[in-house]
Amino acid sequence: MIIDTSLFHWFFLRTFARCFAFYNCQKELLKPKSKFPFAMVFMILLKIATSLTTWGIERTEANIMLSVFSYYGLMSLTVFLFYEGKVLKKIFVYVVTLCLELLNSAIGGAILTAIRTNVYGQTIEEQSDFSTINQDYLVTFLFELLITIVLSYAFVFILRAYKLIFKKSDKANAKYLFFLITPLTHIVFGFMSATENALTNIQCILLGACVIFDVAFIFIIDHFQNVEENNRLYQQKLLQNELDYALIQTTKEERAKLRKTKHDYINLLSTVKGFLEIEQTEKATTVINETIDDLSSVSKLPFSNNDTINTILNIKNKKATDSGIEIKATVNETFVIKTSDYDLSRILFNLLDNSIEALENCDKSKVCEIEIFADVDNVKITVSNICNTKDVKTGTDRGNGTGIIKEIAKKYNGKYTLTKEALPEEKKYSKATATVTMENI
Repeated sequence: MIIDTSLFHWFFLRTFARCFAFYNCQKELLKPKSKFPFAMVFMILLKIATSLTTWGIERTEANIMLSVFSYYGLMSLTVFLFYEGKVLKKIFVYVVTLCLELLNSAIGGAILTAIRTNVYGQTIEEQSDFSTINQDYLVTFLFELLITIVLSYAFVFILRAYKLIFKKSDKANAKYLFFLITPLTHIVFGFMSATENALTNIQCILLGACVIFDVAFIFIIDHFQNVEENNRLYQQKLLQNELDYALIQTTKEERAKLRKTKHDYINLLSTVKGFLEIEQTEKATTVINETIDDLSSVSKLPFSNNDTINTILNIKNKKATDSGIEIKATVNETFVIKTSDYDLSRILFNLLDNSIEALENCDKSKVCEIEIFADVDNVKITVSNICNTKDVKTGTDRGNGTGIIKEIAKKYNGKYTLTKEALPEEKKYSKATATVTMENI
């Protein structure tokens, strides 16, 4: 079967595949300025323009070298025009992606040359003839496009795996790493199709579908990642709004108590003075003690320089009080806590919720002790409480949100630990201590 190629330049397909591979690698190393792939479109147009410019020129070695250097020189503009980042980083990324493209071409060319030579018995001259393409050669040509695209995914896969393992990147994106295996599986089908003696139109269609799918696949992944990131930002803003509202309410309550105390202060002193004048010291002492308790209730929890800590401690103190639980908090800050409010609040919410839940199910001492320490290097949060020993045996990570706590701690080069020790005097009770240590970064 002979396919007429006069209506279409197969060269454009090869150009598109190579430019996509280049773009796929670049965007993994640099952040694009726009969601639309302007860099890839620019490279395709640039390649077509430089090719058309040199189309009628005699193909001497000097002219070919001039064309190549002009193309790659102009293509370096993509990293400067369409990506964010410092100049040195952009230069580094361009050199890396250029080397990857050359490696990609070398690997793909070696595979295809071996297939065409050994399977189809084509000479080098026949392999470079684009005047007509038979169906056998069409399969290997589609396989060439597939190799170019899939090898770029291999690089992206390796880079993301490195970030996940060594750079402590967000584990929420770990699933997208496994999605990248999908394009890699297509190369197996492509290799089988390109090395079979009996070729069908179905194989050509399926190979073409694989190429189209793999090109669209990276944009599909980007879409879902953007949706997930937007949802995360929305949750972060929602939590921040809730904390701000709670802080305002707490401040209003504290001010109301202070106004009440101030208003009654003169009357209380006058009452005490009257009791002392008639030598009713016992009644005077009672009034004084009640006044002290009232003043203590204005702010039971320690003051912190961090509004997030103050707000969450007050929120959870109200919840604990409703359940007959006392929260004893100690905050020691010798340096400002740099942990983001969002991450800090998630840690404190989960730690305190787990402690309060354990104390609600325990009939022993209902006290939750929390210590927060921060200096220039580290942040340490410790929450301890008594719990039932029978609950301890169900597993060390019984509490809710321990996965979230571990992930956030790892993000700040820290760790989460949970220790449980049975009380020597009463074995049916244990003391559970949850500790989060992080770098103050």
